[in-house]
Amino acid sequence: MHLGQGIDTLQYRPAAMKSVTLAEKVYGILLGIPRELFEAARVDGASYLRMFRAIALPLARPALVIAFVFELQAGWSDLMKPLIYLQTPDYSTMPRGLKQIVDAFALSGEYHWEIAMAATLIATVPLIIIFAFTQRYVLDGIATSAKRG
Repeated sequence: MHLGQGIDTLQYRPAAMKSVTLAEKVYGILLGIPRELFEAARVDGASYLRMFRAIALPLARPALVIAFVFELQAGWSDLMKPLIYLQTPDYSTMPRGLKQIVDAFALSGEYHWEIAMAATLIATVPLIIIFAFTQRYVLDGIATSAKRG
């Protein structure tokens, strides 16, 4: 089998492309900040760090929060990397633990989907809580990106 073929490489491509797309989106939003704001701050005597903290960071906050939430979700639900790198069950991640639950039932011949679904619900609760706290920024970021085309 050649490099780039197979199921494993196909599963990694969307996550890698999502990271690149998010970085380009944040970069584009930072480039879209009007230069006049930075020039006015420079005339007022602001340093580069102060301009970044006072101008660029507040204007790019929705894009940064969207990138944070999407990357957190991608890392939280990643199964392949823990399967490859973590050899002991002591360091299991949530998706790997869910896979172990489903595999244990599959090997016994009896499927107890209620236990697997309860574990999946518990695994999703932290992401729902994080989205609840960042919902305003996510919706602002989506609205901003929709206005820009």
